[in-house]
Amino acid sequence: MAMASISFTGSIDAVSLGEVKATDLTTQKAFVDGHRSDADALVDGVPVYPIRDVSLRQDGEPIQGASLKVKHPTDLKALTPYQVVNPRVTAWVKDGRIAYSVTADRLELAKGN
Repeated sequence: MAMASISFTGSIDAVSLGEVKATDLTTQKAFVDGHRSDADALVDGVPVYPIRDVSLRQDGEPIQGASLKVKHPTDLKALTPYQVVNPRVTAWVKDGRIAYSVTADRLELAKGN
């Protein structure tokens, strides 16, 4: 089996396509035996919150096929850049294409905004 090494360098930011209220987000549920369970998915012992309709960029270039989860959600303004704090990127194959799952501690308003 061939192995691939993928490395993200530089900074990753997120831009929400619409306004997001942290209180509206729900925790990601864990998968058990290939099925979603009622248990929360944990990263470093902490539940994570998926954020939908977000464009992720590395150094301003879009990251195609990427999803985002955060440990500590915050309200997001539409079309405003946020810095992804302490991102961890996992690459996997979905429908024959490479997809990326980005898990971060939180999002912070990008400097200059």
